[in-house]
Amino acid sequence: MRKNGYFYHVPRTGGFSTYKWFEKLSKMGHTRLWNDGHSPYKNKEQLVKKFGGRAKKLDKIELKPEDLITITWLRDPVAHSVSTYTYIKSHGGEKKFRGFKNGMTFSEWIRQKASPGSYVKFFAPGDGKLETAIRNMETIDFIGFTENFNNDMNRLTKTFGVHNLKYNNLKINSSTGSFKPSKADVEFLRERRKDDYLLVNEFRKRRGLPPY
Repeated sequence: MRKNGYFYHVPRTGGFSTYKWFEKLSKMGHTRLWNDGHSPYKNKEQLVKKFGGRAKKLDKIELKPEDLITITWLRDPVAHSVSTYTYIKSHGGEKKFRGFKNGMTFSEWIRQKASPGSYVKFFAPGDGKLETAIRNMETIDFIGFTENFNNDMNRLTKTFGVHNLKYNNLKINSSTGSFKPSKADVEFLRERRKDDYLLVNEFRKRRGLPPY
């Protein structure tokens, strides 16, 4: 029987690779991975309400919260900011991304009010509080880390009951080229995204992994 999953897609954490892999698993009849773009956190009851009708139409099943495997990926917040900046520069710049001006340096971009994104706000869209983000993330069944993508993807694949396929494709930071932020910018980002570091390191600690 096909297992159903939902992907909380934080941009620039390995989403495209996740979609492509699960597309393969889906064609083989193993999974159905639901997704709502880059929409922030919703609980399982909300997800079932949104996708239940489509699940019934496509797979003739009654989608239940307890049957839905929820997943997400996180990465070092500084690396996440670097990846986001290089992606914006190479994918349309100011024509497609609000708040970005062509020619803007990384140092200028990260100091804007709207930059460079927030894990906490993604997982706590209501109040934007760290405590809420942690509580919401505790309901997610699988949290992977981009820096350990291949190994974590294989763990995730087994979670969906697939044991005879191995993933080994993602090249981490393949879109960032040789760009390296300055020490001052790294220090600035670590302070600006300190709640994101607290959030991601909390779940790394629960996995027995060292902090970023």
